[in-house]
Amino acid sequence: MLQNIGVMMLKSVRQFIGLASLLYAVTGMAHAIPTETYVAPSPEMRCFSNAFTPETYKTVSERVMVHPGYDEVRHIPAVYEHGRVRVMVKEPILDYQTTVPTYALKYEQILVAPAHEIVVNIPAKYETWTETIEVEPAKTIWKSGKGLYGHKISRSSINTTDTTAAATAEILCKVEIPAKKRFVHHTRMVAPPRKETRQVPARYKRVARQVVQRPAFAKKIKISAEYAAVPYEKQVRAARHEINAVPATYEDVEHQRVDVASRLVRVEALCDQYATRDTVRQMQSALVDRGYHIKVDGIYGPQTQAAMEQFQRDNALSRGYMTLQSIQALQVEPTVCSPDDCQGGRPQTTVIAAQGALSAAGFFAAQDGLHGPQTQAALERFQTANGLEVGFLSAETMNALNIIARI
Repeated sequence: MLQNIGVMMLKSVRQFIGLASLLYAVTGMAHAIPTETYVAPSPEMRCFSNAFTPETYKTVSERVMVHPGYDEVRHIPAVYEHGRVRVMVKEPILDYQTTVPTYALKYEQILVAPAHEIVVNIPAKYETWTETIEVEPAKTIWKSGKGLYGHKISRSSINTTDTTAAATAEILCKVEIPAKKRFVHHTRMVAPPRKETRQVPARYKRVARQVVQRPAFAKKIKISAEYAAVPYEKQVRAARHEINAVPATYEDVEHQRVDVASRLVRVEALCDQYATRDTVRQMQSALVDRGYHIKVDGIYGPQTQAAMEQFQRDNALSRGYMTLQSIQALQVEPTVCSPDDCQGGRPQTTVIAAQGALSAAGFFAAQDGLHGPQTQAALERFQTANGLEVGFLSAETMNALNIIARI
């Protein structure tokens, strides 16, 4: 019971602070940016955000010139007559014709080396002869021989007791041994070495030389004139121009013209206590059902903001943050954040993330989660400094701030 009373008191304090902040914001912005209300304000809090109203067009009919009028100039060429006339193209002249010289080959002997004497060393002459010397004279010896058919009779086969048989069993042959000789070579000098002077005759070489057989000369010749039949062109009638005026052609066309230009206004946006993950998921699902390709993750990041801006363009809605007009067009029922989501009684939304990123970039913004005048002024200064479209927290601005929704 005490806990419920404390929650109710805290809720009343938040309502009072929110209404006071809203009153101050609306009072400070009333003279600068008009405020548009599309849905009934929440009994607890009303939140506002910058947005661009859609342009309105009207169809107008206009008579436009398809082809401008012009003068058609017709060129009538000149008339010529043609013929040929004989004219001299080269006058008669006296010319000189040069005859080239003729040449012949003349052969002659050229001394290459003169006659001279040389001293030649003549070596000594030797003669060689061979002498045969007898070393051992010839002799005759008796040599044991072989028996019949060449078989030698062994002494063991003979009866050793018979001396006669033993004597007749021995065969002796007379052999002539020739004398042994040796060849001895002798050398002796026949003539001693000497020097001799010899005459070397002169050497000549036969060469050919080109000589003029008939020198060059010039003779005078006469060249006749040359004529040619040259075509000629004679103008009979001069060229002229005829001018014909062609009128302009017109056509009635219809086109779209901007009737009311887009302007920056202050519109009601989804407050923090309704910017829950469940609300963002509903909004993302509604965008996906209408053909916008985004991820349904409950995080309001640059991709979701870009899809929301395109939906607002396609349906002629004010283009900005999560405006209540867009939430109503998507048929989304915002849900209040639970105590677990709203830590300390205040949810952490994309506005909180944007305020933190703006302060980190040097553009001070209050960290209260409300898109008030101070936050809008910091946002516009950041967009101007970075060449972005000045107005609301667009997808390009969220990308430049490098933030995603933290709900």
